[in-house]
Amino acid sequence: MNKLLCKRKPGLEVAFADDLLEQALHLANRERKGPRQASLRRAVSTAYYALFHLLISEATLNWKRAEYRDALARVFAHGKMKSACRKKIGELTVYFKTNPRAGSELTVAQHLHRVAQTFVEAQQNRHVADYDNSRVWARTAVLAEIESRRQRVQKLARHTKRERCSSFPCLVVRW
Repeated sequence: MNKLLCKRKPGLEVAFADDLLEQALHLANRERKGPRQASLRRAVSTAYYALFHLLISEATLNWKRAEYRDALARVFAHGKMKSACRKKIGELTVYFKTNPRAGSELTVAQHLHRVAQTFVEAQQNRHVADYDNSRVWARTAVLAEIESRRQRVQKLARHTKRERCSSFPCLVVRW
């Protein structure tokens, strides 16, 4: 884990995610013409890890005993996080069908739904990039993937602490 991330200074979690996204862009644009599949695949994977590490940081920042946060972060598993996200997407879909009133509860639910959906999509694409050699990636598709992760990271960073604390951490801690 990045040493800056472990220090837990405000904003560094987002800075680490931004660094990973910058690295993903570098990989996607590494070769001017005829990008190598290895570069494009690593770019997709790196973009996923930007979101993965940011979400774990958000989840562990509320842990009361700061000295255990880094150990707690190591407990998070990709598959379990994806399962928790899928479960929450289903629950929220049912909730949205009840036509809830506008307000902070609905806003937080919509935010959580977008975060969970983005995480599931990012992990699926990372899995394809890392393990499915039959898939040929185009630079345009990879750049769109990176942009999607960048937008989600920026939106997460803009949400208030209350909104962030009431959304994804609760989701992943429940698994």
